[in-house]
Amino acid sequence: MKIAQAHLERARQARERERARLAAEAAARAEKEWTRAVRCDAHPYLSQKDVSAYGLKMAAGKILVPVMDMAGTTRSLQFIDADGNKKFLFGGATAGCFHRIPGTNDVVAVAEGYATAASIHMATGWTVLTAFNAGNLLPVARAWRDAHPGCRLIICGDDDRWTPTGNVGRAKAEACAKEIGGTALFPSFTGKEGGPTDWNDLHQREGLEEVKRQLLGSERDNRHFLYRLKAEGPYPTEKYVRETPPDLQWAFKDTILMGSPFVLCGAGGTGKTSVSLQLAASLATGRALLGPVFTPERRGRSIVLLCEDPEAPVWQRVHHLGRDLEPDEMETFIHMSNIQPCLGEEMRLVRDGPAGLCTTEAFEALLDLAKRTPDLAAIILDPLNLLHGADVERNEEAAQFFSSKLAWLGKQSGASVIVVHHSVKNSTGRGERFNLEEALHVDNIRGSGAIVNGMRGACILAVLPSKEAKKRLGLSVMPKPGEYLAGKVGKVNYAPQSDAFYLRRDDNGLLHPIQPQTTAKRGNLAADVMPRVCAQVAKLAEEGKQVTQRMFIRVYAPEWNITQKLLNDAIERALFEDWLAVLDTLNDSGRKVSYLITGDKYVPPSESQQFDFNQ
Repeated sequence: MKIAQAHLERARQARERERARLAAEAAARAEKEWTRAVRCDAHPYLSQKDVSAYGLKMAAGKILVPVMDMAGTTRSLQFIDADGNKKFLFGGATAGCFHRIPGTNDVVAVAEGYATAASIHMATGWTVLTAFNAGNLLPVARAWRDAHPGCRLIICGDDDRWTPTGNVGRAKAEACAKEIGGTALFPSFTGKEGGPTDWNDLHQREGLEEVKRQLLGSERDNRHFLYRLKAEGPYPTEKYVRETPPDLQWAFKDTILMGSPFVLCGAGGTGKTSVSLQLAASLATGRALLGPVFTPERRGRSIVLLCEDPEAPVWQRVHHLGRDLEPDEMETFIHMSNIQPCLGEEMRLVRDGPAGLCTTEAFEALLDLAKRTPDLAAIILDPLNLLHGADVERNEEAAQFFSSKLAWLGKQSGASVIVVHHSVKNSTGRGERFNLEEALHVDNIRGSGAIVNGMRGACILAVLPSKEAKKRLGLSVMPKPGEYLAGKVGKVNYAPQSDAFYLRRDDNGLLHPIQPQTTAKRGNLAADVMPRVCAQVAKLAEEGKQVTQRMFIRVYAPEWNITQKLLNDAIERALFEDWLAVLDTLNDSGRKVSYLITGDKYVPPSESQQFDFNQ
């Protein structure tokens, strides 16, 4: 064994001697060729790249780029011909060596190729080091950091997203920035044709001003905000004390905050996707389709990405939901809800790469879509387990990173970010062992506690066993399995927690809010409810509002704590007795719409009979 190790060591030393000999010969040859070469002011390659010559020479029609070490010694040369083909002197050292374009000393940038480095310098005036390849970014940055420990380094990486074997440019740049404590910046392109990757591509496509805007803006934005804080004031504390704070901006009042992440959790089959779609419809129409717990505070657009369902079942659900809306609401839903089945697409927003945890192209694309969407109120992502390439559900660090990026997505877009997730298996019990309080506890959210901690709110859904539903809701007949759900907003950071709420699933999978019979208000006969119905229709008419029978039932059944059947019976009786009538008209789309109006035999209640519509 010792003999073999000695043999390997002798072989290694021989290779090192040979490498040193070749490097010395290359350095000597580089010095000679550099001395004989002439100054380069123009060249077809430079014209093609639209950059100037900085410290270059030319010989035999080729550009010579000096490859120098920190001592200023020329160790090799890079040759570039008119077609952009590049090669180095045989045996020449490149690790930790670079070409320097001198500029301002407050920031030093490191880039891969000469043309990229030149574009960066032309846009910013920075000193820029050409490292020649992605693998040399870290050796060059480390060497410069050792020599200039107080210098701020910016790693201007290539975004090789089109390379089938992986995005080496981004991975190496991010790893370099992480090790030396610098910042990695990458260009952002408005068009993807031709597969652009580097800052020179951006220069040629969108101009030098755009390169400047992205580099200077990103450099400021990416520097940690603590550097920008004033040590001796003034502090924002004065504003917080003296000025009236703005109201919190809610997507759904006291439940889901704008610009923040929220998790919607439940076991398989609880209807999480249906809830997601109906939340989008609620934001589009401004109506609380799922009851008072999810009362929209605003109307706005939604981006709904469904990552595990094929298009056919998504189509069916959206079709039934749209058809269940009023005609005007349906048109609004169509134009305000961007529902996209994404099965088979790469949708992971974060991953564990060579440089550690990082965001992906999908994250950047989603953020771009969100910023381009006007009046965006919500981004709904279903399900969480297909949105990450890291061990988010078991690793605290990965979960914290994932949650922080969802928060960043919300902050940058201004929209609420609703993520659908699974609860732990067997968390609710079965049959006689079912415990609703346990089923709706936030501890049932699957995975690391950092997922819950990173969210500004959480809602848990559970299917009520048939016996439990009949007993808890006061039903007269045994319901079908899975027909009734219970839910609870178990975490809200900026508002009181709500009580449990209940939903009924119809034959098309749509969910409707329902109140337990045991808590319903007195008066369970249609004749008792009919005067109140007519008075409400009259009140709406005075306010210039029109309502269909279906909309009236959906709005006022949960508000008045009565069943939809009882309210429908009251309306039918009022129509039969001519207390109410129907006005047929056409909406803007040319569809027939039937509105409720007071009938010939309706008599307004006296002052002593006035209803309190807030009760």
